[in-house]
Amino acid sequence: MFVDAYNAFEAGLWTVLAAVIAIHYRRSDARLRRVARIASLLLILFAISDLIEMQTGAWWRPWPLLVLKGACLVGLTSSAYRLMRETRSKN
Repeated sequence: MFVDAYNAFEAGLWTVLAAVIAIHYRRSDARLRRVARIASLLLILFAISDLIEMQTGAWWRPWPLLVLKGACLVGLTSSAYRLMRETRSKN
């Protein structure tokens, strides 16, 4: 089914992006490294939520999956903002 293939692709994409962020910021100062690790962890959790979605058939069922996805999105938005702000202030 196309939806399952798409969710599997997304899970792989989020996992690769998590690795790229972790590798890119591995030699940064401690504050940036911490934010990057949090972002990487959230991306891994988001990938897992896509795998769960493949099993449940919907991103809003069961409700804890919706909460997980929402928390990941809020955390990722916050992490991206912090990484961009901190990176800009360094340059």
